[in-house]
Amino acid sequence: MKNTNVLRLPVFASGALAMAVLAGCAQQQAVPQTAGYRAGYADGCQSARYEVGQPTTFLQDRARMAEADYSLGWKQGHDVCYFDAVRDQQRRDRSQG
Repeated sequence: MKNTNVLRLPVFASGALAMAVLAGCAQQQAVPQTAGYRAGYADGCQSARYEVGQPTTFLQDRARMAEADYSLGWKQGHDVCYFDAVRDQQRRDRSQG
C-alpha cells in the first residue's frame, strides 16, 4: 500500500506540469501577429538593448503606443530583449574578467 501512495504524487505532479505547459502554449498563440505588433516588438527590443548600453537608439512611437497591437508588441519585445541583453552582457563581463 505504501508504494501506491508514493506513485500517485509523481503522476499528479506530471499531470500538473503538462497542464501548465499547455496553458503557456495557449497564451503564446493569443499574441497578435499584425504589422503594428511586429513594429512595436522591434522598437521595444531595440530600446531594451539601448538601455543595457548597446550602441543603438531608443525607439518608441508615442503616437502608436495608443494602438493596442503596437503597445503590446513594444512591451513584450522590450521585456524579452532586455532579459537577453542583460544576460549577454553578463556573459561578456565574465569572459573578460
